[in-house]
Amino acid sequence: SSIRVVLEVGCGSGSTCVPIIKECSKRCDMVNENIILLACDCSTTAVETTRRFIDGLVENESLRRPHFASFDADPSLTIDESPPFLSQVKSAHDDLMRDTELAGQLVANGDIGVAGIVLLVFVLSAVSPTRVNRFVQQIHETTAPGGKVCFRDYGLYDLPMLRFDSQACCRSSTSLGDPVYLRGEGTIARFFTLESTRAIFESAGFTTCELRYCTVYNINRKTRQKLKRVFVHGVFVKPHNDGTTSHCSPRSRDFLAGWLL
Repeated sequence: SSIRVVLEVGCGSGSTCVPIIKECSKRCDMVNENIILLACDCSTTAVETTRRFIDGLVENESLRRPHFASFDADPSLTIDESPPFLSQVKSAHDDLMRDTELAGQLVANGDIGVAGIVLLVFVLSAVSPTRVNRFVQQIHETTAPGGKVCFRDYGLYDLPMLRFDSQACCRSSTSLGDPVYLRGEGTIARFFTLESTRAIFESAGFTTCELRYCTVYNINRKTRQKLKRVFVHGVFVKPHNDGTTSHCSPRSRDFLAGWLL
């Protein structure tokens, strides 16, 4: 059967990779052998942390070792600053699979995207607004036709936004109306609306499959205070070459697990 590639962009400590690896470890050998998990981050420290974390997880919990690789890459960079993101993903894949029977399958795809699932979890809010379009466009190029992007990030009126001092706003809003704040350490925080999220992804060529606010309460165990959180959750599909899109059931929590089967 064909290989399936899951790509996490902005892997941080690698915690998002853990449930995927555990899920794959439960599956039959043939399924596991055809699943490739790639994780990248613009920070080399994060990449090394992820690699060590996954190695420790596999060893300590006696899991089947997955086809996994982490590498440093930044989709927001221009062609003058870095090689195309798609070529970096393909290079990481081929380095990983060089000694297996699946070696070279990505290279044969030429300029066609290769990732069946792309995870963008609390990443886009940290990207400079002037680079967001470049970032998502490169994600589109890297996603395989019919592939999906799973997106979650901070939503308008999320608790951290309400806690920012008004002087911390480095610009009143983006061109799409999202407020952007400057943290004390120099990083930025953007809070998305459904409208701006849809515009960002559809302008890059994706079709919106699912888009909604997720409102949850976190409980501070010490003070018992309810912390109101607002996230934007979305699933975006890259159309096939003939313009059709893969079926996507709205609000399907287990579509990733189903895709891995």
